[in-house]
Amino acid sequence: MSVDNALPPEQNKNSRRNIPRKWMELFISFSNRYASLTWIPLLFFVGAMYYITNSSILHSVDTNLRFYLIMPALWTFISLLAWWGWRYGLDEKPRINKFLTLISIGVGVAHILTSLLFGLIFKFGNSPYTHSFPYVLGNVFFVITYLVGLEFSRAYFLARTTKQKPLLSFLVIAILYTVLVIPLGFYSKLVEPKAIFIGLGQTLMPQFSKSLLATYLAWVGGPIAALSYGLLIALFEWLSPILPNLSWMVTAFLETLTPMILLLVASQLIMEQDNRENPLPDNEQEQRQEKKQPSYLWVGVAALGVALVWFNMGIFGIRPYLVSGVSMRPTLKAGDVVVIEAVSPREIEIGDVILFKGLNVHILHRVIEINSESGKFEFITQGDGLSTIDDPVSESQIEGKMVASVPKIGWVAIGVRRALGYDQVPMPK
Repeated sequence: MSVDNALPPEQNKNSRRNIPRKWMELFISFSNRYASLTWIPLLFFVGAMYYITNSSILHSVDTNLRFYLIMPALWTFISLLAWWGWRYGLDEKPRINKFLTLISIGVGVAHILTSLLFGLIFKFGNSPYTHSFPYVLGNVFFVITYLVGLEFSRAYFLARTTKQKPLLSFLVIAILYTVLVIPLGFYSKLVEPKAIFIGLGQTLMPQFSKSLLATYLAWVGGPIAALSYGLLIALFEWLSPILPNLSWMVTAFLETLTPMILLLVASQLIMEQDNRENPLPDNEQEQRQEKKQPSYLWVGVAALGVALVWFNMGIFGIRPYLVSGVSMRPTLKAGDVVVIEAVSPREIEIGDVILFKGLNVHILHRVIEINSESGKFEFITQGDGLSTIDDPVSESQIEGKMVASVPKIGWVAIGVRRALGYDQVPMPK
């Protein structure tokens, strides 16, 4: 007869109940001793996931098996590892409460509504993702496991590192998680100046902006806050049959500035709620604000970057133009930057310096004569430093007229273009 069976029924029952309790005690003891080292394997596995995602190591595996089973399983493992470190390996961590979760949900809804508004202003297009059953369920499963792993690991690293140098850790983690969500193949396409410019505006800046917002939410509210925001955005993108079909310039503006504005709004709401719950003297209140709020410098940098993108592409009706030739000397010299304003051909007068499209090149010359036949204008131009007159310029060739100039500030850009082999500008004498 076994020992358990020899015991009275009540003691036998209690003995069996003690088995899972003992295992739990062993697990907690083990966790309290080693969970503080979770950052080491977690950093390794997050890096491994980036490598697996961007390499051909699993390409021999069936696509459905890889996408709907293997990858979710790996992200689930990362989620559990991050949770273990969060639960047992951290002495201090942000509180998780209903208010912060509601703020994060509100931020996600506001982001989606802004996207829909821009879609109404411009246009919508069909979603690139499949919406047939059961693939839509597989997509949802993949997105959820991916984001849970991403945001739990982000929140753990933040709580682990922001105690000593909070702003530096905040920025490093925001950059790291920007890199994680951008495919490695994206960087291989950045080989020409135009591709670099578009890539920065359409992909890199928006993703960094979203990462800043998600990092802030994870900083103040833990993984649930960041997940509430990210999951709404991702599910909208993957499940909606139509999505805003925006040009890269509009995308650069919308997807960069929207998260930054929402970050400011969310941080203000969270700070006000914190002040109501935990009132402090004025001097300590200022210290709390400086400690808890991310630097507004990064918001300003993002906004300035987007404004420069739009300015350079002429969205505001004006744009800069770099003088790289000598045909307008002495008025304009190579390295000068002029501001071109888009105007109607009827607003152009003799003596104006206009930018127009020539044969595979843009030309900046002065108008010396205007002809008008059948209601259409034709412009005769000449460079100030040239003795020959250009071919007549039609209305359709006009890009705008010069309204201002700044000397010499464009030589840095000329040097970069020449180093890349895109410019063969003669040095000014």
